[in-house]
Amino acid sequence: MDSIWYEILVIILAVFLGIFLVIAIMVGLAVLRISKEVEKLAQQANNAAEHAEKIATTFAKSAAPMAFVKFLYNMRKDSKK
Repeated sequence: MDSIWYEILVIILAVFLGIFLVIAIMVGLAVLRISKEVEKLAQQANNAAEHAEKIATTFAKSAAPMAFVKFLYNMRKDSKK
């Protein structure tokens, strides 16, 4: 009589273990997909930062010549008055 209850208990535990295993695999796959998306997002942010850095460098290199051109423009404008 007791062995029947042990067999029922083993069957119930096996079913719950199977359900837990399926859920764990699904959660693992979801985490994997999310981590790939986060990696893509981080790469895009890195590319945007590099692009902004290149733009800042270009502006920094052209700041001195632009200031000189503005100085000449102001001098010409003042001499016409």
